Parts: sequence; structure tokens; C-alpha cells
Amino acid sequence: MPISLQPPLSFTWGQYVAQLTAERGGLAELARCLVEVAPASARLSDDPQTIERGLRRLRNLGSAPGGRYGRLLIRCFGIPGSITTWARRLGQYHSRLADLPIAVRREQLRLWDRPPISEAPAAIWVHLALASLALRTRDGAQVEARMDLARLGLRRAEPPARVELALLEARLAADRGALEDAGDHLDTAEHTLPDLGREDAACVHARLLDQRAFLAVRGWRDAPGCLDDALALYDRIPTDGPPFARFRRAHGRAWCLWRQGDRSAALSESRLAARHAGDGGLVRMRVLALTLQGHILRPEPAGAAVWIRARQMAEALGDDLLTAKIPIQRTQMACAPPAAP
Repeated sequence: MPISLQPPLSFTWGQYVAQLTAERGGLAELARCLVEVAPASARLSDDPQTIERGLRRLRNLGSAPGGRYGRLLIRCFGIPGSITTWARRLGQYHSRLADLPIAVRREQLRLWDRPPISEAPAAIWVHLALASLALRTRDGAQVEARMDLARLGLRRAEPPARVELALLEARLAADRGALEDAGDHLDTAEHTLPDLGREDAACVHARLLDQRAFLAVRGWRDAPGCLDDALALYDRIPTDGPPFARFRRAHGRAWCLWRQGDRSAALSESRLAARHAGDGGLVRMRVLALTLQGHILRPEPAGAAVWIRARQMAEALGDDLLTAKIPIQRTQMACAPPAAP
């Protein structure tokens, strides 16, 4: 579904109750519906006015814990679909919202990391987003803290959230060298793939193949044949998918061809990757493509010029992880040739 770049700044109990009230034609009708669908264990009052007063109190809580009525409304009616969609966009690695500058994204997520969202199943998306953000700023303790919270929400999570968690688990396992565990997490994600929408499925499919290729090329210097295996994986990503998926295909192929010594083909693919990233408005992916271009072009002066562009973009995002991937340092930037327009 088409969405604008910015989600609502926050979502409060007042907004939640107002939406439920509007859908049901008034607060009295909402109270009546709640009585009908609430489980017996809720032990709601027989007096409708008592329930209405409880809903009015909830409406005024802002982003404080929702208590009994907050938990009950979420359990019986859930969070509106549009808000759940925004939460998903906030948490997905392949979403354009993930490309916002770190400081902006942190403030954005802070406003969503509170009730009623934090008391709903959609909270898993906020935890995943904050875990990914902590990974980009190399805050290991915060990564683990948010991953623990995301795991707690797994039982109530929708299929896209289960896939996202599995992919992030695989990434973290690969980073610590636990390749078998990483493969198991990728299998979990792949089994959930049929439950995704078309565009998300295409992006996740590309991410799965990319992460499998990453595992395949570990130790490629001792087993160069594994580069052919990785290329075969990237070739399975369709050329007519979303820009993110097309980027993953071209970028992965560029890296493998570069390592095989085919510099011309690698440069062509890396430029194609940068174009796909630009088509999708994917700033982080464009930085990755430019960084690889710089490696392929070395030792030509054009390589340093490309790295300058990449580093400037990474620093504008405030992304420590991206910046660390770019070999050129600030002291070298002043001496390097000017970046091409």
C-alpha cells in the first residue's frame, strides 16, 4: 500500500479510544461491544456507565500504562490496521523509513516505544527497529536488550515480524561466527515466506538469498569455488522485483565478480546497484554500493572520490556501522580528488 514518508508522530490512548468509538458510533456502543466480546475472566461490571467511565479515564491517559481497560481493548479489538502497518514499516530493514538519519529515527521510535503500542503485539516491531538501530551505532548491550524484548513478543507476532526477527537473529549469529545457528534462523524465515505480501516477500526473498550467500563465502580465499555458489544464489533474485531486491542482486553479484577478478563486470554491477538503490530512495544501500565501487576502482583516484561521497552520506545518516566500512578517513578527504557530480 502506498504510504507517505513520515508516520504519525505517536499514537495515544486518546487516539485509540477515539478511533474505536468512531467505528462503533459512540462511547456507549463501544462499552456495549466490549461487554459482548470480553472473556468472563475480565469480570466487567454489569453497569454500562461504570465501563464508560473506565473508557473515559483511559482516553485521558495519553501514553501512560493503560491498566485493565487498555489491556482489554487491545485484547478484544487489537490495534488499528493502519497503525500496525506503520509499526511494521518502522521495523523492517528493507523499509525506506530505515534510511532516516539515526538521530531522527531514534526520536521517532522513542515516541512509539510507549503505550498503547508497547502493550500490543505490534511492539515487537519497535523492539526490532531499536535493535537494528543499536547495531548500526555499535551498541551491543542495547542490541541484546531489545532482542530479548522482541523474543518475548514472538508468540503473538504476525508472520512478517517472525521473519524479521529470524533474519536479524541470523545476522547476529553470523557476526559471532555461529554459522550453523545462522542457517537455522534463515530456515525459520524461509518457512514463513509464503505468509507475506507480494512486495515484502520479494524483499525478504532477496535478503534470505543475500544472507545465505554471505554464509557461503566465509573463507572464500581458501575455497574460491564458493564464489560461484554465491553468484548462483544472487542469480535467483528476479531482475524485475522492487528496487531493494534488485539492489541486493546487483550488489551481491558485484562483490563476487570483484573477488573473482572480473573488475569490469564488477564495476558495471556495482553501478547498477547504486542506480537501483537511488530508484528506491534507499540511502544506506547507495552508500554500500558506492563503498564497493571505491574498492573496485582502487588504486585509481576515482576510487577515493567515490569513497568521499559514500562517507559524507554515511556521516549525514549518523550511521557508525556504515562509516566504519569506508576506508577513507577525514584526514585523507581533504587531499583526495573532488567527488564527481
